[in-house]
Amino acid sequence: MPLEGRFLGGGRFQQGDIFAGLEIWRRANGCAENAPDGFASTGQFLRRKWTHCAKGGALELALFPGGHGIPEGWADMVADWFEGLPGG
Repeated sequence: MPLEGRFLGGGRFQQGDIFAGLEIWRRANGCAENAPDGFASTGQFLRRKWTHCAKGGALELALFPGGHGIPEGWADMVADWFEGLPGG
């Protein structure tokens, strides 16, 4: 699916825009910038990180080459991310 969303069903349904969602999460987490301040790759995942956020805030976007299922390695990557959070 396109990251910016799209209309489906002859325009009856609008698929979400990930960039609009990230804006909401950045505000909720008190992130200082719109642009990510960290970049990494883990296997097939390209990761964008926002680290200059309010205390306890964390945000990361992980992109992968496509498909509609949960990609191999995703669950382990998320568990590692979560366990690395303060109090995780």
